[in-house]
Parts: sequence; C-alpha cells; structure tokens
Amino acid sequence: MQFGPLIKFYRIQQGLTQKELANGICSVPHLSKIESNSKEANEETMGLLLERLGVNLASITENEDQIKQLVAELNEKIDYFLNDEADEVMERLKEFEGIIPFTTNLHTYELTKFRYLIFKGLIPEAQIQYELLNKQKKIFSQPQMALFSYLYAVWLLKKGSYKRADELLDSIGKDSKIEIASGEILYHRAIAKTLLEEPGYAIHFGKLALQEFMLEYNFKKILHVMMLLGINYTNTKIYDEAQENFKHLIRNAEMLNEESMLPEIYHNMGYLQKKVHNYKEALYYLEKSKSLQPKNTLNYLITIIQLVR
Repeated sequence: MQFGPLIKFYRIQQGLTQKELANGICSVPHLSKIESNSKEANEETMGLLLERLGVNLASITENEDQIKQLVAELNEKIDYFLNDEADEVMERLKEFEGIIPFTTNLHTYELTKFRYLIFKGLIPEAQIQYELLNKQKKIFSQPQMALFSYLYAVWLLKKGSYKRADELLDSIGKDSKIEIASGEILYHRAIAKTLLEEPGYAIHFGKLALQEFMLEYNFKKILHVMMLLGINYTNTKIYDEAQENFKHLIRNAEMLNEESMLPEIYHNMGYLQKKVHNYKEALYYLEKSKSLQPKNTLNYLITIIQLVR
C-alpha cells in the first residue's frame, strides 16, 4: 500500500489543504514529500495524519484484502459465464476505485477490468482500457504480461483479427505462470482455429479444453466447447461424431435451460441434418431455431436462408 499518495487522496477528498492537515503534526514541506512518496513518514507521524483524516489503518489493509478477493471473484464469475453475478461483483469493485491506484492490486484490477469489458462485449470501452494498459505494460510482471497478451488476443478475436489472435495465443507458453485457467486459453485457441477454418486444429484444442472444463465442472463452458466441436466435426464431414455431439449438447442445454444457446444449437443441428440428407429432421431443428430468435436479426435471416435452400 502506498500510504503517501493515499493520504493525499483522502486529504483532497475531504477538501483539506496541506497546511490544514499538517498543522501541529509536521511541516508542510515534510507532508508534501510524504504525499509524493519522496520521503517516508515515521509511524507516529503517519498515525497522526491518518487520525486527523479519520482513516483507520486497519480498515485500509482490510480494503486491500477485499479488493484482492473481489478481483478473484470477478475472474471466477467470468470463467463460469455468470453474467449477472459478474456485473454485481464489478459494481462492488467500483466502490474501491478511489483507493485501488494506491494498492498492490492496481495492475491486477485493471487487467481484470479489461477482461470484464471484453466478456460483456463493450468493445469501445475495452479499446480505452487496452490503450491504458498498453502504456503501462513495461512495468508488468511476467505473469501480468502473459495475461495482457491473452486478453489482447481474446479482444482481437472479437474484432475479427483472427490470425493475429491465434499467433498471440500460440506465444503464451506453459511456463508463463499466467493467472488464467489453461482451459480458457485452449478454448480460445479452438475458437481462433474455427474462425480461421482450420477444423483439425480446432478439434484438437477443443478436446483439450473440454477435458479441462470437465475437471472443473464448468458446465456452461462445456456446452460452448461442445458447440465448437460439433461445428468442426460437421465441417470435416465426421458426421457421426457431429450428430452424437449435438445430441448430447441439446439434451444438456435443454436440461440446464440455456435459452441463449439453444437457437444456435438447433440451427447447427439442422444444418448437419441437411448435410446428411435428413431433410425432415433438418426442417424440425431449423424451425425450432427460428422460433426462438428475434425477427430481423442476422442470425434469424441466416436460419431463414437455410430453411428455403
């Protein structure tokens, strides 16, 4: 915790001048040096300054621990696709934004905030956050730099820069000590390979990601990986595997009431059935997909095209 800048933060927040805060405790120049971290205050001086500001040293340490815990919690909510719960944790973190810059959690928080903005699809906000982090990357630790590279790659996937994203993901080695589960990196590698139309590699990374998510009982991510595998099995004409995969996917998604995923699952199952000339089944699944989609959206029109072809 950087106590000098923190004292300055609370002093300005309370509308006090340096003279008012320092009065009877230390000289104004001495306080100025403390606030700029160019001079360390002794324990007695620090205690008197904090007391005048009405700040409890124990509560500051407690806040730092809480920030660290909330950052870890936010990452976990994103890992498990818990959208609403991630929003709630982010709101709680925002309450600490005034003191986060003075804590040891600053870069970890800013990186996690970048991840949250990408997760929410807030691309313009993520752009601003990327530019902020890019200016600071020279002072990142090695794990923080690896995390930044991973998040940048995920952001590039969202923006359509698939090749560059794939190269970045490939550059993150196993020894990087990145604070992201290996399943996440494998999952995004599978996405990159799918978008690059390299289904063999997509299946390889998808299977590895699936194993990791099954060990974590991460059911939502399991569904997403199964979707990728089903699409790539279809594209490589491994139709039996694709059909079995989509059957399991439909059963689990319906059981878990994953309404946001079902239109895409039904659409891809319908597309598969067309490929194997099961036109009655294809019609059934495509109609189910269409019925769950908002009209006049791109995905709705894509499903309509499959129905009329």
